[in-house]
Formats: sequence, structure tokens, C-alpha cells
Amino acid sequence: HAFALLFDIASAEQASSILENLHQTPYGIACLWPTFARYAERGGFGRHSGTIWPFINAFWAEAALKYGRYGIFDKEFFTLTALINRYAQCAEIYHPLTGEIYGGLQEAGKGESGWEWESCARQSWSASGYVRMLLFGVLGMRFDAKGVAFAPYLPAEIDWLEINDLPYRRARLDIRIERGDTSPGAVRIDGQTARPFLPAGAEGKHTVEVMLPSALG
Repeated sequence: HAFALLFDIASAEQASSILENLHQTPYGIACLWPTFARYAERGGFGRHSGTIWPFINAFWAEAALKYGRYGIFDKEFFTLTALINRYAQCAEIYHPLTGEIYGGLQEAGKGESGWEWESCARQSWSASGYVRMLLFGVLGMRFDAKGVAFAPYLPAEIDWLEINDLPYRRARLDIRIERGDTSPGAVRIDGQTARPFLPAGAEGKHTVEVMLPSALG
């Protein structure tokens, strides 16, 4: 569903229906809902039905932001932030109702039931999903062959975000997005007023600063 939105496969009507009707759990969108009956009968959720897989949540959050559904993005972003802080890592899979690290049920598993699977620790796809929310969502980075543009979004609970020494081709970027009453919409690159774009041929160290209106994301 997220890819149908991100890659413009869904029509406007279909996109609206998807965003309105997909089931949300307390810990974000599940990889599939509802869980298959054979797992529900055992009092749990399937490894690949009903559980929270963070990289899926990241794609879903980005798709929602593309269509201006800021509330969906905020929920996914802050929920995953809380889970990362709660466990001091990016786990592979989480329980949709409790947020506990949970591998789900699936045939050929372990434990007394023979159905229990592990949620692996420190998963790079979970971490990269969260980084995607930051780079593509909050910083609003958009890449093409000509360079990188910036169309940032700050949730209401965040006044600023700064990422330093971010590699981009032959360049290293210090990026700061800030909310304030002065100069809303202003963009500075290396201290000079500019449009929110850095060409692909940029080299060395560059600073990108974007000021957003205080009352808006």
C-alpha cells in the first residue's frame, strides 16, 4: 500500500481510501491485518501478520507525508522513536499492542508451542527505516541526477533538527531545520541566501539552514 502511494500507482481516490481505512495498532501500522487465524487461535500474532516491522512503518509514514497526512507521519515517527529509546536499539519486530520486542508465531518455531520465533537485535533495516524518516521526512531531502533538494517538515513537538557531517557524493553536509518567527521560509547555504537545493557536483563541507514558520510544520 505504501509503495502504491509513493510510486503514484494509486489514483487520488484510491490513495484517500488507503490512508483512511488501513488498520492502525497502538504501535503503528502492522505489516498485515488481521493476523491469520491459525496464529490468533494460539493467542498471538503471526511473524508476518499483525506484527510491527519498522521499515514498513517508515515507508508508510513517508507515503502519508506525501499526501499531507501529518498525523499519520507523526504517530509512526514518534512511536518508533519511543521504541528505540525504550530498548536502546532498533529491534527487528515488535508486538503491535504492547510494543514489546516480539518475533511472532510461525510454523517450525521454538519454545513449548513450537511456534515462537525470535525478533533479532540491532537490525539494520529497522535502523535505516528510522533514518529514512529523518532524511526523507523531517529534512525533506529529494534526490535526483542534478542534486538534492530540501522540503522539510517539522512535527509540532519539534522546534529544530540538526544533522552534521552527512555524506552526499563528494560533499559533507551540516543541515539544520529550525522553526522561528524570524525569516520563515528563508534558506541559507554556507551562510548565503539560496534556494533549497545543492547541486550534485558540490564538494567538500557545506552548511544548509532552513527556517520554517513558527506556527506550521
